[in-house]
Amino acid sequence: MHLEITGNGQSSGSTVNCGYPQQGEDEAYSLQVPIVEQSHRAWLQAATVWGGLRALETFSQLVHEGDGGSSSHHLLINQTTVQDFPRFKYRGVLLDTARHYLPKKVLLANLDAMSFNKMNVFHWHLVDDQSFPFVSTRFPTIHAAGAYTRRHVYTPADVQEVIEYARMRGIRVIPELDTPGHTHAMARAFPELLTPCYKNGVPYQPDFPHNSEMEILNPMRPQTFTFMRELFAEFKGTFRDAFIHLGMDEVFYSCWRSSPEIARFMVAHNMSDYSQVEEFYVRRTLAEVKSLGYKVIIWQDPVDNGVPVSL
Repeated sequence: MHLEITGNGQSSGSTVNCGYPQQGEDEAYSLQVPIVEQSHRAWLQAATVWGGLRALETFSQLVHEGDGGSSSHHLLINQTTVQDFPRFKYRGVLLDTARHYLPKKVLLANLDAMSFNKMNVFHWHLVDDQSFPFVSTRFPTIHAAGAYTRRHVYTPADVQEVIEYARMRGIRVIPELDTPGHTHAMARAFPELLTPCYKNGVPYQPDFPHNSEMEILNPMRPQTFTFMRELFAEFKGTFRDAFIHLGMDEVFYSCWRSSPEIARFMVAHNMSDYSQVEEFYVRRTLAEVKSLGYKVIIWQDPVDNGVPVSL
C-alpha cells in the first residue's frame, strides 16, 4: 500500500509552509484507503502540513497486525474513508514544572502522547512560587537561587529542543510567566521585587496563614515593571508562539492591607479599593507585554476581583 499526499489539489512535490503552528491553523484532512484489489494506493489530502500530520496519525492508527500477530509480519489496513477536522481550534495540555520538576524526557514523552491524540497546544506552566527552573540569560541569578537545585533547570538548549520537538508534531508551546503573585522563587534572587508585609507595624513580618514576610510584586516601584519588561522580552525572544500566558491569578490582598506604603500609594493615586492596586499592575503589565508584540492570555481571577481587563 502506497500513501499519496496532496495539498490544495497539488502534488506532494509542491512547496508547503511547515514553519511554526499558529492559532487557528486549518487542520482538516481527508483520507481514502480503497480496497486493495482495486488499488494499492491510498490518498491523503490536506490544505496545510498540520492537517497532513493529523491525517498521518489517523493512518498509522488504522494499521493493525494480521491474524498471526506479530509473528506473521503482516500489517493490514481496512478500506475506509475519513473526513476529519477539529471541533476545537485549541486543544491543550498544561504541565506544571515549577511545583514538580519534570525531566526533559518526560516533557518529550508527553508531547508524543499529545500528538497521538491530536492535541495542539502545550501550555508550559514554567515557573511559580516553588521554583524557577527557566535558565534566564538576562538574569542568571534567578534560576541559581530559585530552582530546586542547579540540576533541576531547563537550559536555553533544552527549551529550544522542546519547542522544536513540539513543532514537528504540530504543537504550539505557550509559556506561562505568572505575576504579580506566584513570584517567591523569583524573589529569592530579587527580594526587592516583592511588597513588604507588616505585622504590628513591623515590616517583613509574616502573618500566617494570610501572608508571608513579603508577597506579590511591588506595584509601587518603577523598577518592578522595568525588570518584568526585560524578562518578558527574553521570553518573546525565546518562545515562538504569538501568545504568552500571564497568569495574574490568586492576588491575595492581605499583605497590601498590612502595608502603610500601599495605603499612601492608594491615597496618592485616588484609589479606594485594593482591586484598584491590582488593576494598576494589570493595566501597566498588559501594555508593556503588548508593546513587545505579544498576544496575551490570563486566568479569570482579575475579572472575578472586579478588575476591568482589555485583552
